[in-house]
Amino acid sequence: MTDDLDAALSGLAAIGLPASNVCGTGSVLSGTSLLTLTGGNLAPGATCNFTATLQVPSGIPATVVTNTTSTAEGTI
Repeated sequence: MTDDLDAALSGLAAIGLPASNVCGTGSVLSGTSLLTLTGGNLAPGATCNFTATLQVPSGIPATVVTNTTSTAEGTI
């Protein structure tokens, strides 16, 4: 799965990554303006939620920003 933060808001960036084991053992959330989740490993019926801290560029007025990720894919 990928998430292009810069497409949602120019200059938006994740901080504090990479993060390991966010969606099961061996998964990694990495990136700054393009977040990538790799290696997720979940039990049948399980879900995955994770949090990323984002840094908003200075001078941006308060607004609502819509963010869309790529489709999550997996092997069964």
